[in-house]
Amino acid sequence: MPVHNFVFPVVAGKEDLARHFAKEVVSDHADDYAALMEASGTTRVTWTLQETPVGTFILVWYEADEVLKIFEILATRTDAAATWMRGRIEECGGIELSGPPPGPAPELILEWPPA
Repeated sequence: MPVHNFVFPVVAGKEDLARHFAKEVVSDHADDYAALMEASGTTRVTWTLQETPVGTFILVWYEADEVLKIFEILATRTDAAATWMRGRIEECGGIELSGPPPGPAPELILEWPPA
């Protein structure tokens, strides 16, 4: 299964909100999140909070056959689960996901061991 990575900024001062969001995903919203991941063909996900000199980011690593499928689902679905996820992502990172992410999909430049 292909592995993909995305980086989302965290609005300065919203680091604790990002941590709380992650906890909500695996507790109160676990069933809805699992359904979103299954609908996108995603089989495994990790979120890592990374503080850097230029700001804090959430590094998202996931396994899925289609790299942009989860973004398509988040942009187009109107159910409560997708709406909640979009709202939290915008609140934490200032990113509005009602359309595809800007720019091209991430480019894999190194994989070890080679596939």
